Amino acid sequence: MRDALTGVLKLSLVLVLASATIFPAAAAAGALTSASLTFNLGGAGDIVFPATGVTGTGMSVAEVTVDAGSGFAGTVVTPLDAPPASAQSVIIGSNTLGNLLGDPLTSTNLLVNSTSIILGFGGTPLITIPLAAGSTTPVSINEGGVQIDIYPFGWTSGVLQITDATNGMGGGAPVATATGSVVEGTPGSVTMVSGAYIETSLADPTFQIYTLTMEFERLAPEPAGLLILSVGGLALAARARRRTI
Repeated sequence: MRDALTGVLKLSLVLVLASATIFPAAAAAGALTSASLTFNLGGAGDIVFPATGVTGTGMSVAEVTVDAGSGFAGTVVTPLDAPPASAQSVIIGSNTLGNLLGDPLTSTNLLVNSTSIILGFGGTPLITIPLAAGSTTPVSINEGGVQIDIYPFGWTSGVLQITDATNGMGGGAPVATATGSVVEGTPGSVTMVSGAYIETSLADPTFQIYTLTMEFERLAPEPAGLLILSVGGLALAARARRRTI
């Protein structure tokens, strides 16, 4: 019994020390070392916007901040084999500071402003699709007699399932699926996904998917989880001690 009690006490001490160690370290956290943003319209292929000057901090696997600013800004034109469309021009503008929280990580304030212009032969714009990646506010516009309805889905590090919005934002037939992730460690990484379901009067419905990948110097476990382990270990130790008295 004495050996069992000693083992429980040692385990509890280790858990407490681990918790005490991780809390101060979480304040220092891990800086963002690299990031990139990928845009995909209707499965036509990934367009990558590398980050320049993007900053961020990984406090833990359940708390991350990122300030993109104009870090992803740029224009990329890619060909399309979808008559009457011949190409798409994707423009990334300024972005906002985002706080990513929870399990999976989600955000309500990380917005990446973008514009996708579908070009016809000769470079004539056919459709202009504005969207702030990470937004959850539907957009409806009529441009040159073309009706465009955009139903966006916010950022998540979990599974993003874009559905047919005509049957409701929460239901309908699956159109596209993207998956994010959070990898604890030194270094650590976070992949966030966002997107939108798009209906137009000019063509069949389609979708957009954004993938934001970030590498951090360090991503620690969620501090609250360590605290729970520590408290549980102390409770077990106290119970074992009572049995020996």
